[in-house]
Amino acid sequence: MDQIRKPTKMDDVFAQFANSDDLSFVISTTPPDLQSYALAVVDLNEFPLPKSTVEIVDGHPCFHDLHIPFTDGLKELGEIDSNGDIIKQLAKIDGIQQSLKAQHQQNIQTYIGFFAPLRDLPLVEDMTLIRHFSNAGSLASGFSPFAAHGKSINMMPKFTKESQATLQSALACQMAGLTRPAAKLFNEFIEYQLVDMNDGFQWLLESIINEIGRIKTSSKAGKSGRAKKFAISDQVKAYAIQLFDQGDFNNAHHAAHAIVGRVKKYGKSIGFEFSSDYQAPRTIHLWLSKHIKSKFEGSS
Repeated sequence: MDQIRKPTKMDDVFAQFANSDDLSFVISTTPPDLQSYALAVVDLNEFPLPKSTVEIVDGHPCFHDLHIPFTDGLKELGEIDSNGDIIKQLAKIDGIQQSLKAQHQQNIQTYIGFFAPLRDLPLVEDMTLIRHFSNAGSLASGFSPFAAHGKSINMMPKFTKESQATLQSALACQMAGLTRPAAKLFNEFIEYQLVDMNDGFQWLLESIINEIGRIKTSSKAGKSGRAKKFAISDQVKAYAIQLFDQGDFNNAHHAAHAIVGRVKKYGKSIGFEFSSDYQAPRTIHLWLSKHIKSKFEGSS
């Protein structure tokens, strides 16, 4: 028994191309008043569809050769290592959020511009043709009365059936001169195509924002930790100076070795420890020497 062949990625690619013979048949059998519309629809197959920014593979973002659709021309991407963590790298670029948003909006406007010819198509005087087109089960059968009786022809294989139905309604309004409803439907049709790109954009932007927040939080925590450490050491230093001022020592060196035990014990009680027993008296000696110097300079 022959096994059923599973669709391959190449099948998916070929499925996005319209059959030129089918398109020729539709156009050749379309009434003259609707031919400019049929040709405009066929031309849409030449427009590049927005691609998703990223694909999630095994829980990790996978960029398409670092080609982010709405970031073409961003110089910052030239420094990105595609083998590294791209989100972390992007998060370290100053103003990357604003750059991404600006480029994204520019790309959307460029993409919308592809569909401008649809809004300039001429009025159709024959209401019978308009009604037939509007009520047809597909674009092909709306243009060609013969297509309805033959095999099913998909004039726009790269576009979803839902978006094609919206386009069909938009074109019917355009034919009838209903420009406002047509404009609304055209925009809805374009939004269908932008969904993937917008989803990818939002995911990328949110990931970068989260990473920037993590970096800031980590930095604040580091600064806070260092500040806390220095605050504790200041308390130990103040305690050593207090012992020195209250005692009777010949000099800082003598005092450091005499009080080191008590200073270490106090430091440990508040969470401070010297790096080593050898370093402890040296550090205390340094503290006391600076203290003596500041007192001397203050009295002179």
